[in-house]
Amino acid sequence: MHRNNYTTAQGTRSGQVNDIAKSLNEASQKRIINNNQLSTISQLSESLLECQETINVLLTELGDHFGNTVRGKFGRKLKWPIKEPKVVSFIQKIGRYQQIFQQALQSNLVEVALRTEMTVNETSEVVKQVRNEQLDEQDARIMEATRNKINEVARWLSEFPFNTKHEESWEKHQDGTGNWLFEKEIYRQWGTSKPSAVWIHGDSRLR
Repeated sequence: MHRNNYTTAQGTRSGQVNDIAKSLNEASQKRIINNNQLSTISQLSESLLECQETINVLLTELGDHFGNTVRGKFGRKLKWPIKEPKVVSFIQKIGRYQQIFQQALQSNLVEVALRTEMTVNETSEVVKQVRNEQLDEQDARIMEATRNKINEVARWLSEFPFNTKHEESWEKHQDGTGNWLFEKEIYRQWGTSKPSAVWIHGDSRLR
């Protein structure tokens, strides 16, 4: 690979790493803001700062290598500016941070799900309470309507003058009225039998 192409490629990678550091910084700031709203994992905030510091170290070392134009003038042999042990260390650290961030994200998703479930349950309870109140109100209306109907029937019955009707009928009573009852065979049988009850069908015309 030509040095210019190599330098351009590595510069692009450095820019990407710098963007990651910037994103981490913004995420860290957002995390601080959201601390008042959701419970946070303390390890996440520390890991954000550590990860940003690790990336800044990587940027510094890359910048020291590719930013020194004097080396290029002397035709220094091209090679990766960071030794393998340090590269392995960087990879391990970034991998650990990645796991921490994924766990934190899962924790937040679980917490959001729990909060959502709690909200749904509370809403369900409110809906049930409203429904119960509606049923109670409906039952109250039915009871009130039934009570009004009973009162209406009672008023209608009370308007019938039982006593007056009985007195009027008694005043119209004539001697011999009701003798037909004593002439009935069923009445005579009832008088000589043991049963204490008798059912007599009278003439509706007789009053």
